[in-house]
Amino acid sequence: MVLVDQDHRFSPTYLPDLVHTSLDLLIDGESGVWHLVNTGESTWAEMVGRLAHAGGLPDHRIRTASARELGWVAPRPRYSALRSDRAQLLPSLDHALDRYLDGWVRAGRR
Repeated sequence: MVLVDQDHRFSPTYLPDLVHTSLDLLIDGESGVWHLVNTGESTWAEMVGRLAHAGGLPDHRIRTASARELGWVAPRPRYSALRSDRAQLLPSLDHALDRYLDGWVRAGRR
C-alpha cells in the first residue's frame, strides 16, 4: 500500500524536458529567471493514480491521504503550481507522462 498526498497541487516537470529546454536557453544566450515546468498541474494522488492506470498496475493499493495523515511536519502551500510569463517552452504534462510510460514499457519494466 502506498499513501499519496491529495491536498497539494504542484507543477511536475519531466527531467528530460527540463534538461533539453535548459540547454536550448543556454545555447541561445538567454538570461534571467525562467519557471520551466510542463504545462498542467496535479496532486501526487492524481499523478500516481494516472501512472498506475496507464501502466496497468492495480490502483487498489493506492490510498490518498491528507498532509496531516502523512505526518508532514513542515508547512507546505496547498497550491504551488508554476508557470512562466515569459514563455511556455515545455510540452504538456500529459505528453510528458505518455513519453515516460513509453520508455518504461520499452525498458521491459511492465
